[in-house]
Amino acid sequence: MLELNHGFRIVDAHAQLEPDERAVAAHGRDISPERLEREMHQSGIVRCLVSAGPREGPVDYLRANNAVARLSVDRPFFAVARLNGPRDPKGTQV
Repeated sequence: MLELNHGFRIVDAHAQLEPDERAVAAHGRDISPERLEREMHQSGIVRCLVSAGPREGPVDYLRANNAVARLSVDRPFFAVARLNGPRDPKGTQV
């Protein structure tokens, strides 16, 4: 592990944590907070920025952001709020 052998501290700056079980089943995202933390440890990653996956509207983001923040308590995660989805260059949301 890089941290143990060389003193490197690795931070994963982009991970998605899916709090909604229906979305996990629909999109095949089966990463749980426990699994993500275990894989981080095995890879030598000491911190991870996590956010919710894409959502349909602003209300959905609020719920998902709050859920991700709750799942991040007492774990090596930094919860990052997701405000909106990707935007089309023409100005319409994708």
